[in-house]
Amino acid sequence: MKKTSTIHLSGLLFNIEEDAYEKFSQYIQSVEKYFENHAGKKEILEDIENQIAEILSGKINDHKKVITMEDVQSLIQTMGHPDEFWESSEKLWQKTSANLLKILPNNFSIFRAILSYYSFKILFNTFYPLE
Repeated sequence: MKKTSTIHLSGLLFNIEEDAYEKFSQYIQSVEKYFENHAGKKEILEDIENQIAEILSGKINDHKKVITMEDVQSLIQTMGHPDEFWESSEKLWQKTSANLLKILPNNFSIFRAILSYYSFKILFNTFYPLE
């Protein structure tokens, strides 16, 4: 038999084993520390808390009422460690920019033509209004 604690996330109550609570608490503290100097810290942490509550509520059912260490480890693996947050966004940017560069050279002349048309139209209407 293990001791349990109750935590409150996004308006939901969860029973969590004591060892799982320690791991979860360390994770939350590391996330808070990571975002402590960000401008939208409060909103970011609320979004993360909502996501965590959604993931944990999926682990509870009629036969399982307590969050275990395995659940917390799975949660951390799903959410990622805070030091991986920047890494993953940087990789996403590299992937996106690489895909854009693949598309752009083939369609660059079309893009230039469209920009030329609208810039000419704007300039013409500025110097020679129709009215």
